Amino acid sequence: MKVYLMRHGQAESYAASDAERQLTEKGVSQARAMASVLASAPPVKAIASPYVRACQTALNVIDALPQDIPFETCDCLTPDEDPRTVLSWLATLSGPGPVLIVSHNPLVSLLVSLLVYGHQQASIAMSTADIACVSYDQLGAGTATLEWFEAAP
Repeated sequence: MKVYLMRHGQAESYAASDAERQLTEKGVSQARAMASVLASAPPVKAIASPYVRACQTALNVIDALPQDIPFETCDCLTPDEDPRTVLSWLATLSGPGPVLIVSHNPLVSLLVSLLVYGHQQASIAMSTADIACVSYDQLGAGTATLEWFEAAP
């Protein structure tokens, strides 16, 4: 399976709660720009953290692509979730993908490291709107291949 792991775009610093923080204009621009990276192999679905900034990022990416791409949220994609929990959740996804997953740090950096290197020491720093493409045949810690990494503008 192929998975695009994306950190949300730049978000406002403050809101009533962390979950309610929205994208800034730059964050919207980042998300829309990163859609061009996915245009040659668009996701078959997009799944995001339920936090506003992650949902806005995913929706801006898929809105910039010409295909209709289903969107959903998953409660296990919040910033402080255990990457091993997300690894178990990934095992429930089926099909070849690619699937776009939009989340937060520290989770997304730790998840990439767990999938590719088998540890949670954040070997790849994920800045806002960066995307790492990983693929795997058999899901487990250290079983994925990092296909490519694209930094956001």
